[in-house]
Amino acid sequence: MEKYLGWTRSLAVIILASALSTQATYADERAEKLQLAEEMIELSQAGNVTKGMIDTLVPLQVAGIKRQHPQLTSDQLAIVSDVMSEELNGVVESVLLISAPLYADTFTKEELTDYVAFYRSDSGRRMIEEMPALTQKGMQLGMQAMQSRMPQAMERLKQRLSKKGIKI
Repeated sequence: MEKYLGWTRSLAVIILASALSTQATYADERAEKLQLAEEMIELSQAGNVTKGMIDTLVPLQVAGIKRQHPQLTSDQLAIVSDVMSEELNGVVESVLLISAPLYADTFTKEELTDYVAFYRSDSGRRMIEEMPALTQKGMQLGMQAMQSRMPQAMERLKQRLSKKGIKI
C-alpha cells in the first residue's frame, strides 16, 4: 500500500510540474506575442494612420451636416468639427491599447514576427508613408460614390415607405 501511495504521489508531482511548466511556457509565449503586437502597432504607425483618417473623415462629415442643415454658421460648423475631432481622436488611444492583446490572440508568433519584419522593410516603410494619402483618396472616392447613389437610394426609400403609408 505504501508503495502504491508513493507511486501516486510521484505521479501527482510529475503531472503538477508538467502543468506548471506548460502554463509558464504559455505565459512566456503570450508575453512575446504581446511584445510583437505592440511593436507591430508602433512600426505600422497605426495611431498616426487612424488620426489621418479622422482628419479626412471629419471635414467630409461636417460638409454632410452643412448640406442637411444649411442654416448653421461657419462658427457653429467649426464647433461641430472641433468636437468630432476631439472625440474621435480621444478614442484612438483607447483602441490602440486594446489592439495589442487582440492581435496577440488572433495571430501566431510567427505571423506577428513576419508583420514586424514587413513594417521594418523598405516596402513596409513605403506603405506606411503612402497610407495617409491612399486613405484620404479612398475615402473621397467612397464619399463621391455614395453621393452619386444617394438620389436613387432616396427614391427607393420613399417608394418602400409609401407602400407602408409613410410619406417623407
